[in-house]
Amino acid sequence: MIWSISDWLLKYTAEKLSISECRLQIQENLKKKNVLVFIVLGSRPKIVIVVSTTVGLFLLSLVLFCIIWKKSANRGVQESTNKDIEIPLFDLATIAAATDNFSLANLIGEGGFGPVYKGNLSTGEEVAVKRLSKNSGQGIEQFMNEIDLLAKLRHRNLVGILGCCVQGEEKMLIYEYMSNKSLDYFIFDHQRRALLRWEKRFDIVLGIARGLLYRHQDSKLKIIHRDLKTSNVLLNSDLNPKISDFGLARILGGDNKKATTQRIVGTYGYMSPEYAFEGTISVKSDVFSLGVLMSEIVSEDRPAMSSVVFMFANEAAILPQPKQPGFFTSQNTSHENMNGTPVEESHTENDVTITSLDGR
Repeated sequence: MIWSISDWLLKYTAEKLSISECRLQIQENLKKKNVLVFIVLGSRPKIVIVVSTTVGLFLLSLVLFCIIWKKSANRGVQESTNKDIEIPLFDLATIAAATDNFSLANLIGEGGFGPVYKGNLSTGEEVAVKRLSKNSGQGIEQFMNEIDLLAKLRHRNLVGILGCCVQGEEKMLIYEYMSNKSLDYFIFDHQRRALLRWEKRFDIVLGIARGLLYRHQDSKLKIIHRDLKTSNVLLNSDLNPKISDFGLARILGGDNKKATTQRIVGTYGYMSPEYAFEGTISVKSDVFSLGVLMSEIVSEDRPAMSSVVFMFANEAAILPQPKQPGFFTSQNTSHENMNGTPVEESHTENDVTITSLDGR
């Protein structure tokens, strides 16, 4: 006995037929030219499935298209990696051994691209392995974009890429390992933020600005990051900052100072208004993100959305008292001190000249 599904497939019914009955059913439907027969061979007895021609051809075409597209996509990534980009290619077995077969104990983070693992190569070098997730919002385009840009950029305030792994379904990027994780790991934690003294915070901001300046002006390519935020600023063992995650970066070609896109990507809150609402990209987009990032470094404050909604919805809500500014430069003003002695003034008079017009 075998299972046969014919035109009744559309009616969600099936019946059990004998071999002879199935043969008669197939011959009858073949005369009508409305069936397609699939025969699956294996160690078990043959299974014959009969479906309507339209449905069968559609399913068969869909399966073949998916197989061809998947193979061509993987082949395209491998060929592009081999020909266009001069970075080392790691074997999957090497990365699996370095990360202890991607164990949870080596998982150090996870983002839109996928999970990130700490690894130890056979040479003793520590690396960070970013593994593209099948459910990731980013795909082949972002994967190749990050490889292409990081392979061409070299700066002490940009995270360095050591290589990649493209094998079968696996697509991974291998970076230098940053032992102190990311900036948000410190400034949004009540205990760890104390480790970042104001001098170090100033150095971090300066390092980020230098990394942006290099990408905007000093490198061969004018690159707009489009997703600059605290979680994309990594810190090494000396707490020196390095900008990471270039999957969404955009290159401004030629002498173009700005560009327009219909696809808005990045993180709301760090986006400049002209980019978030109009899709206009320029170096000022990253400068705006840097300003938001600097305010977070100084204020150490990021209220939860539940707190924001509560404050808006309740007029009687008690707002937190403002904190003392993190940075303050005292200036002498025109006043007297406690002893009545005039204090020396240190400012420029704002003289205004008014011109009166008289007719002759």
